[in-house]
Order: sequence, then C-alpha cells, then structure tokens
Amino acid sequence: MAVISNIQRNYGNMFSAEKRAADFILQYSEELIEQNYTISELAARCGASEASIIRMCKRIGYAGFASLKITLARELELREGPEKTGAATQGIDDVASYIEQLMREIQYSARNIDQETVNACVDLIVNSEMITTMAWGNTNTIAADFATRLACCHLNAFNTETTDYAIRRLDLMPPSGVLVAISHSGTALLVNEAMRLAQNRGIKTILITNTPNSPAQQYADFLLCTNNTGPLEHKFGCDSHIMELIIVDILIYFIQRRLQSQEPAEDTELLLAQFHRYLYLSK
Repeated sequence: MAVISNIQRNYGNMFSAEKRAADFILQYSEELIEQNYTISELAARCGASEASIIRMCKRIGYAGFASLKITLARELELREGPEKTGAATQGIDDVASYIEQLMREIQYSARNIDQETVNACVDLIVNSEMITTMAWGNTNTIAADFATRLACCHLNAFNTETTDYAIRRLDLMPPSGVLVAISHSGTALLVNEAMRLAQNRGIKTILITNTPNSPAQQYADFLLCTNNTGPLEHKFGCDSHIMELIIVDILIYFIQRRLQSQEPAEDTELLLAQFHRYLYLSK
C-alpha cells in the first residue's frame, strides 16, 4: 500500500514524535480507519502532538492527516477484495441493487469526512462576513443551492453563473470572507484559479470534492473529500454529484444546529409566499 510504503521509505528521516505517529499507523492502520480517528484522537493514542502528525503526513507526501486517511481507507478497501464491493464484479441490473450499492458507497465515503474539519468549516462559515460559493458547469447548480440555503440561515451568501462577475465578487470580499469551492475532480481551471486568487488575498477557502490530491487541494484551507471510486462512479461528464450534495447537507445541518437561537425571518418568508401566490394566480 502506498501510505505504508511511503512511511517505511521516509521513516529514517523522521523526528521521534513523527515516528510515534508513523508506528501507530503501521501497526493499527485498520483500527485508524474503522474507528474513524480524528487527528486529536490519534495524537492521544500515539503520544505525539497534532503538529507532529501533520508534519509526518507532509513528509511522506500528503497535504495533511485527512488526505492521508482518505488514501489509506481506499487502499484498505481495495485490499479486502471484490467480495466487499459486491456490485463491482456482479453488475447492477435493478433499482434495488443500485440503491444498495449506493448506500455502501455513501457509508464508505462517510469514513473520509472528518468531524473536526466539518466543525471548523461550520465555524468559518457562520462567522464569515461574506460567503461565496463557486463551481464550474453543471456542478454550479449545487453551489447555487448551497448559497440559497445559507441565505435561508440568515448568512450573507452569494453565487452566480457569470464568470467575470464571480471573479469580481472575490475582489470585493473582505479577508473575513470565505470561498466554498465545489469540484468533483478538483481540476476545473476556473475554480482552481479562483481559489488561488482568494488564497492570495487572505480569504479562507473550503474545497468540497470527490478526488484526493487534486490540483485544487493546494489552494484549500479546509478539505472535505469523499473519495468515492466505487462501481457507480461514472465517466467524465456524467459524474454523479450525490457525494457533494451529501457534504452540503452535512454542512447545512450543523450550521442550522449552531444557529438554532436565531428567530426566523417571518416577514421575509411571508413576502416570498405572497410572491409565489401572485405568480400562480397570474398564470
């Protein structure tokens, strides 16, 4: 496995604290994934600081602990053999089988979503002065939906399909703003350049993606990656976006929990209801 071999190859160059983290991963890799350890839990188990764990991850070629864990989880799944993936070898011939396989892939992807990262993203979004969501092509439908739902939570969120307007909006964002970028592959040029621009301006960035170690990751302050490569994954252009939608739902759920004390904007909802009634009656 790549993670294990990378640790073994770089072990001699590690500091003692880094070696403690590496030793735990070498000996208890399956436990690390099955129990979905957070970086703080790993630090407590191996006796190394979180900074040492991150330094060890970067030493062996990963952006951080989340990236290492995603790769390790996928490698362990592949090692378990085809009997674990079911539909990968048997094929899917009916709706029920498709749904069953989809649920397996969602459960697998859930292992890769770190609760501490989710909490950090929620803190960043809730306390942000301005939130811009961005994606490319049909993925922007998800970004637009996310912005609308954030606005329903009384947060200053923005999205547009107009490229130059989106980039100019970034130019107007304060350092306390946040860019939420959604890219299934992590290779969309516009999204990556927007993240780079935001990073250069001191704006925090959150990347929602299905692909670990993609070009977009280098510009992300926080990474939410599902890393689903199961048999339901489609060819380029027809990719399923259900995993990205699930991450959006997760963020909205925890944002709503954080903002429970806020009163709903009843006058706004009443105005929208009257507008919808007017559209209906005018047909």
